[in-house]
Amino acid sequence: MSGVARMQAIWLLLVTVFMLTSVIGLHAQLAGEGAIQGRVVDPTGAIIPSAVVTATNVATGIKTVRSSTSSGVYVLSPLSPGEYTVSVSAVGFAKSVQEHIVVNATQSVGLDVKLTIGTQTESITVTDAPPALETTNATLGQTMENKTYSALPLEVNGGPRDPTAFAGLMPGVAGGGPSGSFNGAGGPAGRVNEIYVDGMPVTAINMQGNPGVVSQAISVDAVDQFQVITSGASAQYTGMGVSNFNIKSGTNKFHGSAADFLRNTMFDSWGFFAKAATTQSLVNGVPTTVPAPKPGEHQNEMALTLGGPIRIPHVYDGRNKLFFFTSFDKYHQTYGVNPSFYSIPTLLERQGNFTELNYNIYDPTTYNACTAANNGTPCTYPFQGMVNGVLTNNVIPQSELSPQSQYMQKFMPAPTVPGTQNNLLTGTPGGTNNWELTARIDYQITPNQRFSVLSNSGVKSYIGLDGGGLPPPYTNARIVKSLTANGILEHNYVITPHLVNNLKYAYIRSWAPALDPWMNIPQYEAGTAVGIGNLPPGQAQLTFPNVKFAGFADNPTNWPTSNNNSYDQYVDTYEIMDNLQWTKGQHNLTFGLLYQWLDQNDGTETPTGPLPLNYSSVNTAGYKAGKVANTTTGNSYASFMLGAVNSSSMSVQPFTQLGARFKAISPNVEDDWRVNSKLTLNLGLRWDILTPYHEVLDRWSFLNMTDINSAMGNKGALQFAGNRKYSCHCTTPVNT
Repeated sequence: MSGVARMQAIWLLLVTVFMLTSVIGLHAQLAGEGAIQGRVVDPTGAIIPSAVVTATNVATGIKTVRSSTSSGVYVLSPLSPGEYTVSVSAVGFAKSVQEHIVVNATQSVGLDVKLTIGTQTESITVTDAPPALETTNATLGQTMENKTYSALPLEVNGGPRDPTAFAGLMPGVAGGGPSGSFNGAGGPAGRVNEIYVDGMPVTAINMQGNPGVVSQAISVDAVDQFQVITSGASAQYTGMGVSNFNIKSGTNKFHGSAADFLRNTMFDSWGFFAKAATTQSLVNGVPTTVPAPKPGEHQNEMALTLGGPIRIPHVYDGRNKLFFFTSFDKYHQTYGVNPSFYSIPTLLERQGNFTELNYNIYDPTTYNACTAANNGTPCTYPFQGMVNGVLTNNVIPQSELSPQSQYMQKFMPAPTVPGTQNNLLTGTPGGTNNWELTARIDYQITPNQRFSVLSNSGVKSYIGLDGGGLPPPYTNARIVKSLTANGILEHNYVITPHLVNNLKYAYIRSWAPALDPWMNIPQYEAGTAVGIGNLPPGQAQLTFPNVKFAGFADNPTNWPTSNNNSYDQYVDTYEIMDNLQWTKGQHNLTFGLLYQWLDQNDGTETPTGPLPLNYSSVNTAGYKAGKVANTTTGNSYASFMLGAVNSSSMSVQPFTQLGARFKAISPNVEDDWRVNSKLTLNLGLRWDILTPYHEVLDRWSFLNMTDINSAMGNKGALQFAGNRKYSCHCTTPVNT
């Protein structure tokens, strides 16, 4: 081998060693479970092979049995979080029993056992808990149990208690954006950590590390413990930082809880500055500043849990074998009207009478006649109409009023105070209704097989409308009801005392429809009710128009029914994870694979949004020296009454549904190598294979910089995905 080749080989070896040793952390445990590992030796320190090591879960009575290898190494994994008693026995030695070993999820407890000479009928029991020292890896992180954080001041404040709220208390955690907990960056830069539920990632195609999957589907009382790992996570985990939420399980004893958290105005004291606060109110019909009442407070959260063995008297006893746990959380909040002033047309203006204005409005239909009489200089005549038999300026003749405009204004309430601006004091009550449900069953089928089913779901719905201001149908509001759900199936199988397989399947869904509350209500339909013809199909026909007013003075508050189409969004994730753990000699090897199908289905209710109608004072402005005087004359509502639309635009979507598809494949391998009693090497390698995005029916296009543009004759042409005549015969521009 030449010198250059030798140096290249050395550098390759160093890089490989660096990659293998750069992933150090929660080893021996499998997919969010816990573990106990160590060595069995005699009084001289010599290894004891084939020793039987048994871990008994104190709460459930379930036993996990393994044997030490030829190097004296044993691994008890996977273990559900909880307290354990570990016994070790071998021929020619007294039995050793260690009590009060606490195992947390995602962590491995190191326990080396020294057996003394004796008979197997003898037993030495240690009742003191072993020291809480992390001797099996170099992970940086922390565990918080439910009894700790449920005792902390979790507020019911605009939503139910949030199990993710105390992640910021962990060392190495900084607040960030939607999922920027570990670097404080926020936004796209912050979406680098990952959140796990019982060891399964809750990744979505549009966001990694979204805490909403937990906070909107899992109650505080359903979480047994959570872990935050800031560095040193094993190759099983993705993300630059890991949070894992472990859900409670049933035990051999029935346990339950019931709690109610209440916040109400009658219990609240005045804030320091609260008595100095003011609000607007009508006093004898006059807007008046008055002292504000005590801020409204109406929140209630009810929490119920129950868990234990599944027992049917005289038929089946599930103790030590079959367990259940369930949790239900119901949150309700209402808030009253917080009134604000809005500007609406006066009763006279709705009849075409604008005599309350201190400037003139002009009739655009007189442009030709006025201009001809003015020797070709552009002009229009002021509006004049009959009032009590008298010809009066600023009155639009009834013959010129738009029937469509007269219909659209018919739902408007009367002003509450005089004037043309801020003449309606109103508001919209509202609130939220949330519920969260968790159900879990754990079944120890045989001493070598365990099966678990977990389901979490939650719904957040608004009481009334999300948004509001003016009364229907003049307000920008949506019917919003979001659903979050996730479920996990898990199967553990002990193939041999040294070979264990852990298989998990998970499903995560977030569904967030935002629907138009006025669509398909006959009296609000722009086509049949308002009478606007030749509209494209969809919301443009079936809902109230989106009306806006612009001008130099006296503009009503806009009637923005909605700027966008109503839509549904379904974000689905399907995951399968398998980890095979093999303990051989001084090595504990884990071979893992995570396969994720990530989907996002976006759809609008119809191919069009609400019809936009923009009205301006320009259409009823006069002229000065042949130029439009729209800064001193004209009124946008007068233009509305004429039906003089200043501008409008609309697009018709060729299709209303899109389906994004993405797959991620992550093989990984780890080796916990117990070199000697004082040195353990945690080696791991993970490869995240991120396949290209594609649309489920190839409904997308992209710019191909190498294809010849037939119109221009140079490189750079628009291509469409798919296998049709004018398509690229591909699903993605990425060369895979």
